[in-house]
Formats: sequence, C-alpha cells, structure tokens
Amino acid sequence: MLEGGRKTGALTKDFDTDIPVITIVTVVYNAEQEIEETIKSIIGQTYKNIEYIVIDGDSSDNTLDILKKYENKIDYWLSEKDNGIYDAMNKAINLAKGDWINFMNAGDSFVNKTIVSTMFSDGCSGDSEVIYGDNYYIKNDNKVLQKTRDLSFFYKGMPFNHQSCFVKADLMKEKKFSDYRYDIQCEYLFLYQLYLEGKVFKKVDCIVANYLADGFSDNNFIQRSVERFLINERFGVKNEETRLHYVTLISRHLNKSISIENTNRLKNNKLIMPFVIVHRYLKRIILKYKTIK
Repeated sequence: MLEGGRKTGALTKDFDTDIPVITIVTVVYNAEQEIEETIKSIIGQTYKNIEYIVIDGDSSDNTLDILKKYENKIDYWLSEKDNGIYDAMNKAINLAKGDWINFMNAGDSFVNKTIVSTMFSDGCSGDSEVIYGDNYYIKNDNKVLQKTRDLSFFYKGMPFNHQSCFVKADLMKEKKFSDYRYDIQCEYLFLYQLYLEGKVFKKVDCIVANYLADGFSDNNFIQRSVERFLINERFGVKNEETRLHYVTLISRHLNKSISIENTNRLKNNKLIMPFVIVHRYLKRIILKYKTIK
C-alpha cells in the first residue's frame, strides 16, 4: 500500500508476554539476488516472538516484488529513499516494538532455524544488555568460522559481528546510530560506547549467523580502519598500541610487509622507512577525512 508517498506493508500480531519479543531488522537496497534467502532464514525461526521489519531504500530492481511475495510473513516493511544504511537502521529502531533488536541485512542469515531460541533459552535476557555469539564468514562459497574476541580488544575493531548480536531495544532507542559522519563504523561507535559505559555484555557459546563477504565495509577497508582509529581518538584511546595496530592494518592492506613485531625493531633501517611512510599516509588520510566530514 501507499502511505504518504511511501510503499509500506504491515501485519497485526499478538505476542506472548511471557518471553522477550525479538525485533529482527533487514536493511536492503537493490539486493534481488540475496534478499530472499535472508527473509527465509528469519521467518523460518522456531522462536515464536519475532517481529520482522524490512527497510528498503527505494530499490529499482526486483527487491520489492520479493518483499511483496513474503509480506504476509513480514510484520512491517517500508520502501523509500533514505540517507544511507544508518538512517534506514534508525527508522527500524523507531518502529521496533521488541525487547531486543538484531540487524540481519540482505545476504546475511541465521545459522539454523533454532538459533534465536538458543540465544534466549537460558533466561540470559535478565541483566544482559548485549547478547552475542560467533559467526561464519562466507566468501566465494568458502565458509570460515569467526570466533568472538575478548572485549578488551574492542580498540582493534568489532569483537563480534552485528549479525550475531542482540541489543536491548531501550538502549538502541535511547542512543540510535547518532553520528552519520561515520559512514561505515556507526555500529562500532555504538557498541564500543556501550562497552566503555560498562553495559552488560553476555557471550553465548554458539554460532549465530552467516555473514556474507564483500559488503560495503569489506570493500572500503582503509576508510573503515580510519573511522575506527578516529573513534578510538574520540573515546580518548590514544596509546601507542592502538596507533601501531591501525598503521599495521593499513600497511598490510597496501602490501607493505610490516608486522607488529617488526614495528618494535625500528633501529633496522629497512623497516624505518616503510613504517614512517605508512604512518604519514595514515595521518594524511585522517586529516583529509576530518576535513571532508
């Protein structure tokens, strides 16, 4: 149906008040090849208290036809132009009626049909504010297990993928993805801030999701690394280990052979020049990024 020039669809559903309502959100734009598998993964879950929201950015391919095909299984879908992925995600947060929110975007999927039930089977919704697990990283039909990292390594990047985590809805509604200057790492900013504020994170020992490679973040590695570096600066994390980490990441991406161990051996002239060059490159791109933003 049309609502104020927007294409929308909605269902009326009664939820069981004895168990948490889980809102699962799919943000999509022109993903006719991937969206159906994602939808099937979500509507096929055995957990009964799922609210499913799809936010489409006014796709011009057959994505809308696929949404309409499943609209009797989708609690709410919306198609209209937006200001990027985080704007679309914030729209879903505003709409969500659930106690928890998970983002499972086009191309991603749950690892099996019982995983949401598994994540919420032990009453871990008690004091927890973020629940997370492992995921598979899929690239060219190869599936690689990505284990979660200890949260103390948050400064190095996401310890887990957003597809594999569930966040209390009231926290998301309070904070949202508030700083659009970070085109790629707004969810990193959000979760890192929760961690630094001492929110309660709970690791569930299971594989939650399949994460499809070659997304926007994967294809913009340097920008992603710079955004993470700037977020660490924003939070006052400015130690040498953090600087070396991001210089090393970008070095490797630029095919510079500099390891963390080698950067500690700066007396070797063969290592000094590449390290200095990459560090200067990082500083230049950060200054340019700040100027643009």
